Amino acid sequence: QKFNAVLMDCEMPIMNGFEATAEIRKLTNFKNLPIIGITAHDEQEIKRQCLAVGMNDVLTKPINYKILTKILVSLA
Repeated sequence: QKFNAVLMDCEMPIMNGFEATAEIRKLTNFKNLPIIGITAHDEQEIKRQCLAVGMNDVLTKPINYKILTKILVSLA
């Protein structure tokens, strides 16, 4: 399948967003897929972890749709 981007919840049950992103990045056809982390925590450490596993950017909940649009346009 073709995906334009992924909004990745960092705190999903069973496999969190960090683990899921790391697994996605192992797949060659998804190496350049934009992944945007979504988290309720506005902490620099969480943002650092998101970028370290291969997410392209991070948004804090509640999502500001103007910022989301700006990020999506920049990653297109």
